[in-house]
Amino acid sequence: MVDFVVVLVVYEPEHLVIQEFARPANRRDFGGVLEKTMKERLLPGESMLECAQRCLDDKLGFATDGVVRVNADILQVRETKETFEEFYPGLPSLIRMFVVEANVVSADRDDLERLGILSKSLNVHGFTYQWEKIHEIRHVRKQLRAKWASLRVPRTSNKLRTSTVPIVPWTEGEVTRLLEEHSIADPVFAFGMKAKELDRALREGKVSLGVVMRDSVTGKAHGQLVCVTEQVSMIVAANDQVLVCSNSGSSSEDVSTPILPSTKKLSTESIWMVAVRLAQEHFKLSTPMLKMDGKVLSMIDSVGKTEDSITRRIVVLGPWLPCTGSLAAAAA
Repeated sequence: MVDFVVVLVVYEPEHLVIQEFARPANRRDFGGVLEKTMKERLLPGESMLECAQRCLDDKLGFATDGVVRVNADILQVRETKETFEEFYPGLPSLIRMFVVEANVVSADRDDLERLGILSKSLNVHGFTYQWEKIHEIRHVRKQLRAKWASLRVPRTSNKLRTSTVPIVPWTEGEVTRLLEEHSIADPVFAFGMKAKELDRALREGKVSLGVVMRDSVTGKAHGQLVCVTEQVSMIVAANDQVLVCSNSGSSSEDVSTPILPSTKKLSTESIWMVAVRLAQEHFKLSTPMLKMDGKVLSMIDSVGKTEDSITRRIVVLGPWLPCTGSLAAAAA
């Protein structure tokens, strides 16, 4: 199994994406990669974000921290099978491509010049890149279509405007400034946490902050700041059966009521990575990513005791299990 991380580097102010036009003769061109952009092999024990950041630093030729920010969500996972008879005769290889997005977040002219944005071209270590309009690159446009669609919120929607990549690490000063900006004098009354508790929860990724775009009744924009906690539930099916567990979370409810396996989502995790973790921790599946895509089936935001607290429940499609025996083994 060989894993690669494909990084779509986007400059949103001008709707540009960087594309590779030439590479050294001794560097292999992976023909299965539709996006001619930066890519790097995922090393054992390395996270997707670490690999993507290493890829950017190596391909762009400088430390990109604070200049280019990697998005935690995975846009797509593709799998292909190849055979390398010269190196591994008779042994097929599974090539997986994880596509992520990275955004240029610096507006400094020197940084933009180092990235080649001003000249629309860049040459590093024998690689030649050009900045192209996103709408002119069909494969990139297709990858980003779901993201753009999520930004088209109906005028009467009560959805949250939340950053896909949270501000990490949070500082106490940033939290204080944000509370003052949204006229929240007491975070205990609004979120049930003191300022220092909120700061720690944000830094640890246990909660995130979002802004309700429009009132669900009047349709007027009011920009209300809310504290968001997220939970991912998983549907695991086999032979027309669904894996559930007993509900022991509340003494007021019948503990025999079946519920879907679930876990809390950190703001620093993508939904797909939470689904993989849930399958590994709860079902002891060593490689659940081979049998699942973490497809989101539903996402429901519920208002808590105060209108300033939101609980987001995300239901995903879990790993495919081929038979009832496998379902029983996972349950055990």
